[in-house]
Amino acid sequence: MDWNLVLDIVGLLCILGVLRGLVEIRRAIELSMNELDHKLAATIQNLVQEGLGGFEPPNPIQQAIASMLTQRVQPGATEILREATGEFKKSE
Repeated sequence: MDWNLVLDIVGLLCILGVLRGLVEIRRAIELSMNELDHKLAATIQNLVQEGLGGFEPPNPIQQAIASMLTQRVQPGATEILREATGEFKKSE
């Protein structure tokens, strides 16, 4: 019996087994992606129909900090001055 022929056949069977496994993995991924797509579509449709739900209102400390920060910001933004060479100029 020629052992090279036996090894070639075994190698070919291994390659076919790997290819079959890859096909099965591809099919499982495709099915999972379709299932995920349907679940996401149903969830988005549910959110659109029922709204996004109740959000927690900001607490008073957050509101106080936000109002303090908006009051500290000056209404006129400072302009960055540059010379013709591209260097920054000192404001006068």
